[in-house]
Amino acid sequence: LYGIFMAFSFNTTKPEKYLDVAVLNCNVLAGFAHSALSLELEWPPIKWKKENGESTFMSRKELIENKIRISKNMLADLSDMTITADARDILTSSIALHHFVIKVYETDYMLLAKLYDEGASKEMIAALDTTIKNKHATMFELHYENLIRGGKLYATKHKIKIPWAG
Repeated sequence: LYGIFMAFSFNTTKPEKYLDVAVLNCNVLAGFAHSALSLELEWPPIKWKKENGESTFMSRKELIENKIRISKNMLADLSDMTITADARDILTSSIALHHFVIKVYETDYMLLAKLYDEGASKEMIAALDTTIKNKHATMFELHYENLIRGGKLYATKHKIKIPWAG
C-alpha cells in the first residue's frame, strides 16, 4: 500500500505528456487495415544504400518490420508511464490498441509482405489484402475511436487545446 501511495504521490508527469504519448503519437497508426496501408505496401518507400549511395525500394518485409519496431517502441514508452486514476483510460486504451496492431502486423501483414516480396500474383495479394481489411478494420476502428474519444475528454478536463480533425 505504501508503494502505491508513493507511486501516485511522486508522479510529476504532466497531462500534456500523457496525452502526447498515449493519444497523439497514435496518429502513425491511422490508415491501419485500410487503403492507405495497402497503397504503402503497393508503393513502398525508397531507401538509400549506404555502400554505393544508390536508392532502392524498401522491401515490404522491411516496411512491416519498421512498423512493428515503431509500434513496440511506442508500447514501451506507454509501459514506462505511471498509470494514474486520471490517465488510466487513455493509457489502457492505447496499450490495447498497440497490442492489437502489433499482433496483426506480425502475422497477417508479414504474410502479405512475403507475397509482395516473392512476386505473388496481383490476385493473391488483393485477396489477402481484402481479407486483412475485412478481418481487422472494424476492431482497429473501435480501438482507435475509443482512444481518441478518451483523449478528447482528457484534453478537455486538463484544458489542453488540440485541433482535432473531424
